[in-house]
Amino acid sequence: MSANNPELKNIDRPGYELPSLLQRFVGASYFTPLTPEQRQIAEAAQAHAYNQQGTIVSGIGSIGQLLYMAGENDEGLDSQHLRNIGLLISDLAVQLEHLNDVGLSMENYLNPDRLGIPKGKGAAK
Repeated sequence: MSANNPELKNIDRPGYELPSLLQRFVGASYFTPLTPEQRQIAEAAQAHAYNQQGTIVSGIGSIGQLLYMAGENDEGLDSQHLRNIGLLISDLAVQLEHLNDVGLSMENYLNPDRLGIPKGKGAAK
C-alpha cells in the first residue's frame, strides 16, 4: 500500500489488483468531478496498468534473448516449446493493448482538460 494512496496495494501483483479497481470505478464520468475515492482508484489503476506493461515488455525482451541464445545451441529446442512461447507472446500483446487502454482512460479521467472538456465540467483536480 502506498502511503500517499491507500488504493495502490500489492504493487508486485498489478494483474490481480487492476480488475478489482476497475470494478470499483463505477459511476465515474469525464463530465462530472471525480470524488476523492474515485481519484485514488483511478491513480492506482493507472499505476498498476503502467507497471504491468513494464513487466511484460521486460519479460518479452528476456524471452527474445533466451530464444536467441537457445538458437545457438546445436541441439535446438523442442518445437512445442517454441509454439507455447509464440502463444504466450501473442497473448501478452493483447494484454499490453488492454493495459495501454486502461492507462489512457484513467489519464483522461484524471486530466479531462486533455479531452477539450471545459473547466468545471470534468474531473476535479
